[in-house]
Amino acid sequence: MKILPVCAKETETLVVINGSQNRYAEKAVGDLRAIDHCLVLTDLGIDKLPTLDYREEDVMKMVERVEEEIRGM
Repeated sequence: MKILPVCAKETETLVVINGSQNRYAEKAVGDLRAIDHCLVLTDLGIDKLPTLDYREEDVMKMVERVEEEIRGM
């Protein structure tokens, strides 16, 4: 997690993907800089997992949603 503050501060557009409505990822990054877009996995119909072992289908759903958010800027 130590790399997160550096990446969050240096990126041009910051998209945060929360695992659930608890929005822990958003809270962790929100103190560092303004967040441009926030998504919640469970809102996309994707179950939150304790690992990063998501199915390719779910990853593509996330990628498409992030692209939609950025295009709508």
